[in-house]
Amino acid sequence: APSEVEDPTGQTEAAAKAAPDFTVYDIDGNPHKLSDFRGKPVILNFWASWCGPCVSEMPEFQNFYDTYGDKIQTVIKNVKQGQGKNDFNKLVEEKIIEEKYKLTSGYANTYGRLVENQPSTTITNNLATPSGLRCIHYSQNRALSPREGARIQSFPDWFQFDGGKVHVTTQIGNAVPPLLAMALAEHIDIILKG
Repeated sequence: APSEVEDPTGQTEAAAKAAPDFTVYDIDGNPHKLSDFRGKPVILNFWASWCGPCVSEMPEFQNFYDTYGDKIQTVIKNVKQGQGKNDFNKLVEEKIIEEKYKLTSGYANTYGRLVENQPSTTITNNLATPSGLRCIHYSQNRALSPREGARIQSFPDWFQFDGGKVHVTTQIGNAVPPLLAMALAEHIDIILKG
């Protein structure tokens, strides 16, 4: 674990980097503190109904919630390495997890967590979505990042992808892994040269 370094104000490095706690009020006047959401993803967005860009970005916020909302966080936290949808639903059947979290769509290997120090299964363009095929990080409660997906596909870290996250994950997931392509090309070359 990283060492805790104190700065002149007496705060640890981790505390100095933490967001300051604050309170906001929902539409019904109920207070919500940032610290109430510790360990959960939080997006703070200043939004107005008359703001064109604000309205146009709402589908992205909905997509983020669908990807990282309460249900998916419950799934991620309860799926162990090598497990997936069926293992999670067994916890629901055993009444360890509430029925409202039961997964009703996807293949048996969706919502799958990778296994540390073992080769990965094939990934798809949904690699940054926890409901994708084996796309949950092996030790952290999150989906793979595009760069992690690129590494699994054997792209070198210096390789640059073009576009936003959706375009990048499509390029990675739809690609023939470079190392596989090179191995195939070598064998085809040998065959053609006879």
